Amino acid sequence: MGVEDVFSSALRDLEDTADEEVDAALAGQIHLYLRGTFDTDTGCWRGRDEHDTLRRTCHAVEVLHHLRLDADSAAMVRDAGNWLINLPIHDHLAHGERARAELYPSRFKTLAYLGRFEDELVRRDFAELLRQSIDGMVRGVTESDVLTTCIVMDTLLSLDATGIREEICPDERFAVIGRALAQQLRLWRPQGEQLRARRNPHAAMSSTLVRTRRRAVTGSEITNARDLSYTLGLALQQGVTLASRQVALITEHLIATIDQRDRIRGSDLAHALYAALQLAEHFREDERAQRALSGLLADIRAAYVSPDALRRWEFSHHTQVMRLLDAHYGASTLTQRIVARFLRTAERSRESVQDTLATELRHVIQERIEIELGDVIELSGGFTSDHIYRVPFIYWYPLPG
Repeated sequence: MGVEDVFSSALRDLEDTADEEVDAALAGQIHLYLRGTFDTDTGCWRGRDEHDTLRRTCHAVEVLHHLRLDADSAAMVRDAGNWLINLPIHDHLAHGERARAELYPSRFKTLAYLGRFEDELVRRDFAELLRQSIDGMVRGVTESDVLTTCIVMDTLLSLDATGIREEICPDERFAVIGRALAQQLRLWRPQGEQLRARRNPHAAMSSTLVRTRRRAVTGSEITNARDLSYTLGLALQQGVTLASRQVALITEHLIATIDQRDRIRGSDLAHALYAALQLAEHFREDERAQRALSGLLADIRAAYVSPDALRRWEFSHHTQVMRLLDAHYGASTLTQRIVARFLRTAERSRESVQDTLATELRHVIQERIEIELGDVIELSGGFTSDHIYRVPFIYWYPLPG
């Protein structure tokens, strides 16, 4: 039975249960899935190649560490942290791939989140990553400079929370990175608006406004909902001042990303999950955002009951779903519900085992016992209309053979 079938079989009987209970069961199954895919021999979550192994390990570690459900998961997080620090894959890679692994941005974000940034090699590698920045944007490390810079800023915010950011990244450089991301956000426009402006840049604008609009249209490097939502989340976390119209424009685009996603192929599911994550964390009072989020969660529940849908999912989709549930319900609430769900499942399992044992024991006794009845005599008298009989009998347990 594949992992997809494990999910579907565990959740299929919950269709008439409240959404909160289904989500708790779903989160519990994802937790078990992450534990079950951990490679205890190597201390990581192995993927298709070294790069995929890095990505899987970072995603799984962050989710398990945030839930803090049990000691076994904590041990996996600790071992995986050691793996990220030491990078045992280092010696098996060519020089270019080795550098790519050392500078993998999520490696530093995860270790900073775990509070494990004391290793000199980790600090050296992170310093090299920071040296790739040009005017605040970290260039040429991943397929998206915006995503790389967001991960670097996320790392720095975790280091700031533990009080060691200044010794790793001075205030001036930190501020430059923050301003660069904020500028990317301020210059962002929806794709349709960019195309219209490029086709007719002079419409209803003075020459000064034209130059301003051209810069606004072509200035932002944000090209997808994942990078847009991540940049917005970091800006809101830092308290960056943004025009209310721009925030509304971005929010509208994130909601549209969820509502207009490809429900058949699911090719844009990752972007919808990233968009939903920020809406769940920062737009709880926005009714449209919450409706879009509820619709996505309903589709996710249905997908986990269908093995065919899950077979197209990446490992990261499961961890993103867990992060979304975490943001939607709150970490402590979700953890309590997962634990309660596990307890109820254990109780039902125990009761089922006891019932099965009693039934089997009854059958065994019935199969083994021999009974001989005497003369059946009906009794009379008394104040009852019931028929009462006296049945003398003897019974014994014959020995085998």
